[in-house]
Amino acid sequence: NYHRFNRQILKSLQNDIILIVYFNMNTKPKISVIVPAYKTARYIPACLDSILSQTLTDIEIICINDGSPDNALEIFNEYAKRDSRITVINQENQGICLARNNAIAAARADYIFPLDSDDVIAPNCLEILYNIITTTDYSVVCPLGILFDQTPGTLWRLPPVNKFNMYGGRN
Repeated sequence: NYHRFNRQILKSLQNDIILIVYFNMNTKPKISVIVPAYKTARYIPACLDSILSQTLTDIEIICINDGSPDNALEIFNEYAKRDSRITVINQENQGICLARNNAIAAARADYIFPLDSDDVIAPNCLEILYNIITTTDYSVVCPLGILFDQTPGTLWRLPPVNKFNMYGGRN
C-alpha cells in the first residue's frame, strides 16, 4: 500500500519538491490503548473520539469486539478505515479478561492503557500519564476517574486509588 500511495503522489507532483512522511509499522508507539467491547456500541463513538483527540498522538488503539451482538464491530471497522493507528480484533465472546489479554498480546507499546468502551478520557490524559510513568520510578499510574450519573450535571468522584481498592477487592 505504501508503494502504491507513494507512486500516486509522485505522479501527481512530478516537478515539485516532495517530502513524504508515512507511518512506519516498525516504529513502536508510546502507548497501546486497548478497548474491548461487548454490548456497548452506543458508547463506542464517544470513546474512540476521546482517544483520537489525545494530545499524545504516538499511540496505537486496539479495539476488540468480544462477540458483541450489536454493531460494535462495524463501528470499530469504520473508525479503523479513518485512522491507521486503529487495529480491530474480532473474536467469539470469551469475556472481558480474555479480550483484554488478546489485545495485550497484540500490543506493540511498552505501556498499556486499558479503556472500557463505555468510558471517555480527557484530551491530555495519555500525555500526562506517559510523562509520569517515564519520569518517575512508578510501575503503574492510574488517572482520576469521575462518574457521570444518569441525572444531567451530577458527578461522582471516585475514591483515591491505593493497593487495597485499585481493582475493587479488599485485602
